[in-house]
Amino acid sequence: MHINFAYYYCEQFQVSKILKEFLKNIFGICHTLYFVSKHYRRASIKKLSSYKRNSDLCYVLGNGPSLAEDIEIVKETDITIAVNGFVNSEHFLRLKPNYYILADPVFWSKGNFRPELIKMRNNVFDLIESNTTWDLNIILPASSIKHNIVQNRFKNSESIDVYTYNGISARGPVWFRYFCYENAICAPPVQNVLVAGIYLAIF
Repeated sequence: MHINFAYYYCEQFQVSKILKEFLKNIFGICHTLYFVSKHYRRASIKKLSSYKRNSDLCYVLGNGPSLAEDIEIVKETDITIAVNGFVNSEHFLRLKPNYYILADPVFWSKGNFRPELIKMRNNVFDLIESNTTWDLNIILPASSIKHNIVQNRFKNSESIDVYTYNGISARGPVWFRYFCYENAICAPPVQNVLVAGIYLAIF
């Protein structure tokens, strides 16, 4: 009797786990589709799939102190992705990045930012504009479209193009999330600009 009861309990527990996982996946898919329906903008980064690549290597160039230790292994012929304030580095002109990600809202949002942050943003834009003589693709979250700060700043540039990615986070089963990532419907949670850099390097 006790053995049968334990077996029945385990079976019920297993069914409960399966049902819980099923409902979690359904909720995740519905949650994602809801936010996609409200905020989805067709990402223009898909146009970059035909961008000519001259190397199998891609480096995401951060701004931390470890960059100084590793930067010398990066060659001018490698594909490079710069982020945020990398233009302030002496290596910007040497490496001539192919891509430049501006994920921090201070660069593309009209939010109520402190004056020193606005000054920093304008300085980054000025340096990018005055120093870029090669083809550079700036990449932003698609939510930047409603502000158009970066788009308007570089719209007359002959060297700089601006592209967008959908920054909506996907929830649900792994196969669903991968489908969203591969089709530029969603992106992994960008808690750090390097996450955006790695995602776009894979994309």
